[in-house]
Amino acid sequence: MELSFKNFRAPIAMAPREKEEHYHGARIRSVTVNLVATYQECSDEFGYSEKTAPRRVLTKLSKGVYNENHDNAEHDYICRVGDKIENPDGHSYEILERLGHGTFGQVLKCHHSASGNHVALKIIKNKPAYFHQALVEVRILQMLNQEYDPEDEKRRRA
Repeated sequence: MELSFKNFRAPIAMAPREKEEHYHGARIRSVTVNLVATYQECSDEFGYSEKTAPRRVLTKLSKGVYNENHDNAEHDYICRVGDKIENPDGHSYEILERLGHGTFGQVLKCHHSASGNHVALKIIKNKPAYFHQALVEVRILQMLNQEYDPEDEKRRRA
């Protein structure tokens, strides 16, 4: 497929040297930030859809091995930007980025659909020992919340 660039505009004549670096950097940034629009302006044949675009993988080992290929060789859930996770209560979380990882699993920055807030979501490795340890953590957090913040006033909201 040959793309025609009929709408391409040549760059404007450069300003004096001291302004040239600023202009060049601003121009590159503008084209990069608006990359899809730039390609669409250059060619009528260019097409882009978020549904067909590959999603960025956030998990280090991204080859599926366990859990119907949803988990990698280290039993971590393979996370991608835009994936949606739903908990047993029906709350939905859209993955935005990975905040960290460790022995027990990974922590993700997610968009909570019900509240509209960003939250940190801890995803535990898919192994029984880690699952049981996570249940202990949940019980400790519930006890701390009931004892020291029963009205949910001290939770930090972003």
